[in-house]
Amino acid sequence: MSTNIIADIFNSIANVTDSISNAIINIREPYGLNKSICEGHKTIIEKVVSDPNISDYEKMVFISSYKNNIKKYKNVKNIIDECRPMLNNEADPKSIDEDWADLFFEKASCTSKEEIKCLWSKILASEINNPNTITKTLLHTISIIGVKEAEAFAVICKLVFEDIKDKSLYHPFVFFAGYNEYYKGIGLDESTLKSLDRLGLIEFCYPQEFAFKKKKVLVYGDKIIEVKNPNICCGNVKFTKDGQILYKIIAADNQIFDDSIFDFIIGRLKYRKNKIVINEKH
Repeated sequence: MSTNIIADIFNSIANVTDSISNAIINIREPYGLNKSICEGHKTIIEKVVSDPNISDYEKMVFISSYKNNIKKYKNVKNIIDECRPMLNNEADPKSIDEDWADLFFEKASCTSKEEIKCLWSKILASEINNPNTITKTLLHTISIIGVKEAEAFAVICKLVFEDIKDKSLYHPFVFFAGYNEYYKGIGLDESTLKSLDRLGLIEFCYPQEFAFKKKKVLVYGDKIIEVKNPNICCGNVKFTKDGQILYKIIAADNQIFDDSIFDFIIGRLKYRKNKIVINEKH
């Protein structure tokens, strides 16, 4: 992997603050990307193509590699352009681990789908704003996730309650057993949930349910919900560590709270004989 350190790939971030502008040069160059080539030295291609000492096979390999590097550079540039407005003024790109940066750009540069590039931008901004919070396993997961799975994860994010005791914990309430038609209607089916389980973002237990013990106090929008039961059955899905991280990146600060979703989840909890007390936030 290249160890050259360059600033120009990250110039689109430079206007956030002078400190970021100066520090961003310390992030390592993404694997296999050379900007001078990516910007189009056509004479290089012409020279290679016209050289009688280079075989047709070697020419084909060179041109293919050239096109691939341009594609990777464009992908990375788009990701960084979208990352720029998400950076905090206090962000310090120098604090990013070089091995993490290498892996990030190796994975992210191969993404062309706009939905996934947007996700990469949020991940990069999150790691710059809060170093050492994004796991390498999550980088691998995002590199192989499909659009269908990403959209399904976004649906699960709408079904999340925050743990009032530990605000770093988020609990999705998906009562798939017995209500699969409802969830199919909002974009979740058994196959996709199993895929998200294999990707390591959720644990999917079906038809059995996960359970809390005795008491759980949760927050949804402006409501505080106290749930009591010796065994609080809470549905068929829970986030893994990487799922918690990804939820916090993409949804925790801009979740849209839906009364119909809230009523459906509370109804399922009551049906399971849980004692429910709902209060408004003060």
